Amino acid sequence: MRIPTDVLAALSGRTKTGGHRLMLVGPRVATTLYQRVNEVLEAVGGRWTKTEGAHLFPIDAAEALAPVLAAGEVVPLRENASPPCAEARDGVLGRQVILDDGFERFVTQETVGKLTANPKGG
Repeated sequence: MRIPTDVLAALSGRTKTGGHRLMLVGPRVATTLYQRVNEVLEAVGGRWTKTEGAHLFPIDAAEALAPVLAAGEVVPLRENASPPCAEARDGVLGRQVILDDGFERFVTQETVGKLTANPKGG
């Protein structure tokens, strides 16, 4: 999905990120513009959290937003987080991933599906 220039401008010039959080800064934007910005943020994995006053992402917010800003179109989190599963070891389909502990491991397709569906693991 191609992002309209006004939405792209808001995403590139009016956002502040810190860890998993992304906030819109500056004067309040028009409701229709906010709704379109929110649609893009949700499409790439962000979820508005009223208690945090920010969109929260399952990965670093700046990392989630970077491919969107670079491409000028929605790059869903699953697509920008890891390549398609295409590796087989001993007949088991999976892929190399870097887990929270910082070590790279071969993970089966079944585990990849679970990690993608629930990135926090709980």
